[in-house]
Amino acid sequence: MVLGAGRAPLPLEAVEETLSQLRGRFGKELTLGVAALGPAMCRLAGRIGDLVFLNWATPQRIQWSRTKLDEGTRKKPGSTEDGEPKPVVAAYVRVAMGEMAEQLLEGEAETYAKMPHYRRHFKAMDHRPGIIGLNEQQVAHSLQPYDKVLDETVIRAVASPGSLEPFIALAEACAP
Repeated sequence: MVLGAGRAPLPLEAVEETLSQLRGRFGKELTLGVAALGPAMCRLAGRIGDLVFLNWATPQRIQWSRTKLDEGTRKKPGSTEDGEPKPVVAAYVRVAMGEMAEQLLEGEAETYAKMPHYRRHFKAMDHRPGIIGLNEQQVAHSLQPYDKVLDETVIRAVASPGSLEPFIALAEACAP
């Protein structure tokens, strides 16, 4: 289960309190993750999460996020520099497919960029939202940088509705 702050007025407190309550109820039976974008949420995720889920991030931003996660991991109560396991780091990598691939990716990114926390996130990466992501022709080669910085890569297909063909093309491009 991955928790995000959404539009909570006190996002760090909301995530920490909810995760604490879930941990109290389920213990280690349930893998608990934190959706993180900025430095404070990344540090919190490193401190309390079993999993960290990143979104709309370049490989460089993922590496930056890992440094913030490490800062939080070192602050876990009772942990030593190397004694506490680090959370698993996963992220969506969006892949636009079909004839309108670039427009689809840009449209989805622009929807996110309307939210202040995502707007800040895109600005921190110094990237126009529509250029974060891949098209189906880039997948095989361009996933390699993500594989180097992520423990789990989640391909998020962005395609026009009504056609299975782009999804089949993406699955074939991602297959080992």
